Amino acid sequence: MMDHAEVYARKWRLKEFSHEGETTRSNFYSCRSEEFGPALLKILNSNGLITERGGFALLARYNSNSAVRIYEYDETAALMQWLDGPRLLDFIDQGHEEDALNIQLEITRQLLKSQVSLTGLKTLEHLMADSLNMKPKAVPVWALDVVPIAQAIAHDVMADRSDWQALHGDLHPRNIIKHGTTWRAIDARSLLGPPALEYANLFINPWDRKELIFRHGRMEDLAKRVSMQLGCDIKEVVSCAITNALYYAQSSFLIGQGRHPIKCIRQLLTLL
Repeated sequence: MMDHAEVYARKWRLKEFSHEGETTRSNFYSCRSEEFGPALLKILNSNGLITERGGFALLARYNSNSAVRIYEYDETAALMQWLDGPRLLDFIDQGHEEDALNIQLEITRQLLKSQVSLTGLKTLEHLMADSLNMKPKAVPVWALDVVPIAQAIAHDVMADRSDWQALHGDLHPRNIIKHGTTWRAIDARSLLGPPALEYANLFINPWDRKELIFRHGRMEDLAKRVSMQLGCDIKEVVSCAITNALYYAQSSFLIGQGRHPIKCIRQLLTLL
């Protein structure tokens, strides 16, 4: 991977390289650009190219301070603004749960307002293909009663494409970072889908803060707030949240997990 980094160092005139970390989808390097100063180089691996293909192009087109600034990019890598602040998850862990929710709601609103036009985006159908084609034998016994209902709801969500637009597709508290006085979204999945889907991660995240996620009345309050912000019916918001949770359930089943998204679906179904 360092060989790839060196290629981009020459291509984009970068210096002072340091490998900052690695995820299942990418490698990160701090560096200095001759033109832009301190920056972050992100290079996708094969997994990243599957899940984040098109994400750099989408981030580069947002006309808002609510997304990280992209200086240079191609399909595999991006040179982007160095964000020096904490993640929104850290803000939540400091006890600022309501403030964090308002921040994520506002960032989501701003990104949707940008109305980015971008061809070649993967669609919600593409993202949900494995979830919708999932057979009973691939579903744990404890989820068999819920998955078919969620699949039917997801089919209904995809039946109406009248308001679909380019979405970040992966907004959650780990993908929102503070920079100065502003909060900015990173790591776009890039997806063509209904606007309500952009809010869907609110219902299932922060992933490992279950006492917050399943707090009594939280999902209903969220659904009301999102529907008011979007000007749409609560059913549309909840249906998109269920569709999103089904996606995570299917991918979690593959590694012997999935109780968390299934529990989310069960609670969301009570709101329909």
